[in-house]
Amino acid sequence: MTHFPALKLSQFGIHFYQASLSAEKIEKLVQFEVISSGGGETNKKRRSSGKKVNWELLEEKIRRSAEAFQRPIISKKIEELVDFYEQRRENRDLPAVPGAVLLISEKRLNFISKDGGVGVLQIPEEEGILRVLDGQHRLLALHALVRSSHHDVESLQVPAVIFDALQSPGAVEMFVTINTKHTRLKPDLILGLSGKKLYPDEKSAVAHDILMKLNKEGALEGEIKILGIGKGKVSEAPLAIEIVSVLNDMEALGSKAAQEFYAAAPKFFLTYFKQIAVIFEHSWNKRKFKLKSPPALRAFIRACPAVLSKMRQNQIDLLDGKGIGDLLAPWNERIGENRFEPEEFARWKERGGIVERLNQDLREALLD
Repeated sequence: MTHFPALKLSQFGIHFYQASLSAEKIEKLVQFEVISSGGGETNKKRRSSGKKVNWELLEEKIRRSAEAFQRPIISKKIEELVDFYEQRRENRDLPAVPGAVLLISEKRLNFISKDGGVGVLQIPEEEGILRVLDGQHRLLALHALVRSSHHDVESLQVPAVIFDALQSPGAVEMFVTINTKHTRLKPDLILGLSGKKLYPDEKSAVAHDILMKLNKEGALEGEIKILGIGKGKVSEAPLAIEIVSVLNDMEALGSKAAQEFYAAAPKFFLTYFKQIAVIFEHSWNKRKFKLKSPPALRAFIRACPAVLSKMRQNQIDLLDGKGIGDLLAPWNERIGENRFEPEEFARWKERGGIVERLNQDLREALLD
């Protein structure tokens, strides 16, 4: 276990850490990866020989995978950064890496603190436990410099912002948002990517494709901000996490039920939200009501296992719009559109746990 002095930060209830990692620790803990093009490494041919970068050693450090989200390495950028680092080492006039790199860990990290703010972050001594969200070229150039026998570089401190327990949906959305702003990636290219091209986890890939379809047509058309892009008001990542939870529940019923649901899931959710829009027809498209707000949509998705269970009991097909509509009708009677008026919605929100409270009410309304 490695210990780092760190500052615990909080933004809208999400916690993350700011710490300082030495180049030596980055060597051990950070995993470098790029998305595989599947067509061989043509970039090697463009890399000039005789430079300060040992490309053969650097290539060994980079993992290539179809599930990665980082773009291929830009050779010229690496070489320019190594030159810049060399100049800073020799001249000692400017910091080499003044800006923080963003790192993520899928594992929960332990933070020890007496006051909850300043403390010690514990990171297991596992090779590649941290992945790079932003700053991969800077760190690879630093790695190249360390490998060129500049031992004094190993102790160089790099500011880092570390997100722990960050799963694929959130990581990919943050990556695309950051790089769309900075490198002006074309939105149509990003939105054209299917989940299987972006997410290593099958359920996350399915969830992404479901949300892409919901945002393209039906009752939620244009409401979801896919990968941080679009006019929608609702972020994709929280909805994707809810959908993955639904998929996990379906897997618990057995492989056959899970396979059937996976195949029909995009059309099911289209039908499901279409019927919710019909039930709350008077208020669905009115801004006054919060039916399409992030907490409400999350609650509707979170209630899906109960809806699906009731559908199985009543032998309702996954794509039977009328059957689903009849099943959900009590939501209008028992909960009503008034629950989604701004004042009422705000009161529930102030009490905390609004998503779970609404989810419970939706489930209980199905029992009648």
